[in-house]
Amino acid sequence: MIKRLVNQNNSSHKLWQMKGAIALAVTALILPISSLNAQEASKATNRSNIIAQTDTEQPQQQQQQQQPEQPQESQPDPGSATSDDVTNRPEQFIGQTVTVRGDYLEQVGENAFTITDEQVFVADPILVVNVSGNSLDLPSDDIKVQATGKVREFTLDEVAQEYDLEFDRATYAQYENTPVIIAQSVAPAPEPGQIGENPDQYYDRQIAVPGNIANSYSLNAFTLDDDLLVLHLDSESDYRENGNNDNNNSNGQRVVVTGVLRQFNVEDLESEYDLSSIDENVRRQLEENYADRPVLISDGVYPAVGQDN
Repeated sequence: MIKRLVNQNNSSHKLWQMKGAIALAVTALILPISSLNAQEASKATNRSNIIAQTDTEQPQQQQQQQQPEQPQESQPDPGSATSDDVTNRPEQFIGQTVTVRGDYLEQVGENAFTITDEQVFVADPILVVNVSGNSLDLPSDDIKVQATGKVREFTLDEVAQEYDLEFDRATYAQYENTPVIIAQSVAPAPEPGQIGENPDQYYDRQIAVPGNIANSYSLNAFTLDDDLLVLHLDSESDYRENGNNDNNNSNGQRVVVTGVLRQFNVEDLESEYDLSSIDENVRRQLEENYADRPVLISDGVYPAVGQDN
């Protein structure tokens, strides 16, 4: 009996020795890892301290770097817009005077017509009520139209009373409470090439011509695209971008020119217009190159934006 107890004690002692050995082995495995983690943690702490010190020394610079620039939402230019701009974002145009150039769609009654912008996919048409006193009278349906006027919400009774117009209620019912341009000015807006093909249909008419400045003789004389001569007789109005006085640097500039188309004959033009702003040498050069050809006597030159670019 005593011998059995002794053996049990010896077995228990060996078991504790074995457990102790295992514990030491596990400890030996854990310690290097713990030591490594401590070193890495120390390095990370040091790096954090360095960053924290940098932030403390340059708080404003860090704040600027951390705050990305917020993109500014582009606002449409009320001076020139597409018909799609006006119909899709009327709240940005109501009460504004705009100039719209677009494709003529159809006549609506006696006093209005619709236009749209073919460059805008599925562009909505805009109703233009013509109160200019001049008929549009387009030479052909493929000629664009320019209309300038104030944008408002169309209310038949109010517009009819305010401008002394008569509207057929059934014809205009679909436009009730939609954006409309009350146009004080309407004009054909042909391309220079279209004028060159048949200038007779535009002579002595007010037109609006978009195009690129191709050749600048001076501030007062330049050509558009297909060699359409323009005489800009207002010396106080400088259309050149950034006020650049170098005429050659305005070549390629996209503009819209409004004015009356005439035939270039110096004697006839001098009887109606003051040509003194045109240099004598330039005038002789123009006579040689453009005698009896179309010339646009400009009353305004404007940067082309939106659909004209």
